[in-house]
Amino acid sequence: MKHVITCLAVLFTFTALQAQSIPEEENKGKFKRKSGDKMDIKVEWMLRINGRLNSSSISGQSESWGGKNFGPSFGIEVPVLGGPGKSEVVMGMNFSQEGSKYSYSGYVPGGGSESVENKVVLNYLRLPLFLRMKTKKNLYFDAGFQPGILLSAKDKFNGQTADLKEDFNGFNMGAVLGAGYSFTKKVGASLHFFPGLSNINRKEGSSEGKKDRVNTISAGVFYQF
Repeated sequence: MKHVITCLAVLFTFTALQAQSIPEEENKGKFKRKSGDKMDIKVEWMLRINGRLNSSSISGQSESWGGKNFGPSFGIEVPVLGGPGKSEVVMGMNFSQEGSKYSYSGYVPGGGSESVENKVVLNYLRLPLFLRMKTKKNLYFDAGFQPGILLSAKDKFNGQTADLKEDFNGFNMGAVLGAGYSFTKKVGASLHFFPGLSNINRKEGSSEGKKDRVNTISAGVFYQF
């Protein structure tokens, strides 16, 4: 819980300081006077809604992990520094479903064993903060970090589901690397790689002190207004 409060407090403080540093005229838009008292208002694009498909896997010291887990990711992004046509600092809030398949040797009635494949699904609230570097050809590149707060962890096997949240760390840190292209001022597509930077396992959990990371490739579309 303390990780949730810390992340939200940092994001709130950063946003508040940025809002105070922007002149009132810029908060309302860019104004250009015409003849008389009429004014032409240029509205800046501020809010972006993302929808993506994740392909994630877990790697590290545990030998049982193997295979991709596919899941949705969706959320919002807001620029806090910079502006249209310029590089900018962006923060966001996303739901991200991650995880991996794993295999183990299962007992076969009558003797012997066989390889059984199941999967672990990890649901995170991701709070990315990154630099978006724009080009003149509607192409941009992202680089930064994204802390994650674990919402749930489920083991899915043989049509059943078990709760594994106590086996995983409640806080996770990852990096943000990606690129995107704007087809119009409102619609575009993106491709990102989110490598894990911290251990997802609790020391006292079932991993027996082994260190693993979750890595995700994410592709999707966005709409901004």
